[in-house]
Amino acid sequence: MAGTLEGELKDYLEGEQRTAFGEIRELYAVLFSHHRKVIAEIGSYGQFAGILDHYLTLLEQIPEPGGAPRFDALSAFGRQLVQLAWDADYYAANRSRSRAWWAHQVLDFVSGMTDDYLNTLAHRLGC
Repeated sequence: MAGTLEGELKDYLEGEQRTAFGEIRELYAVLFSHHRKVIAEIGSYGQFAGILDHYLTLLEQIPEPGGAPRFDALSAFGRQLVQLAWDADYYAANRSRSRAWWAHQVLDFVSGMTDDYLNTLAHRLGC
């Protein structure tokens, strides 16, 4: 807690914990290099890009210095994107935030998606 730890926390494991952690690391490499997983990851790159492109249209409606337009002044598509990621009340409560702040919110939303949700959403948005 004092910030004085040297190395990584896993380096301080002993005995069975250290052995188990090593086994997990090996299995992780096998699982996440499996052919189906690699194909899914490659496919997800385009899906992420497509969803982010849609949210870029929302971010373009927010002036650079901040002060996003009222929810009802957004385009119909922009309102739908807000409702998908947050809700109108959250948007209204944070209208004075900067475009950069909203960009972080978008990235938080997209990065928090599960693979299944990403696939479903990208399919529905035509990404």
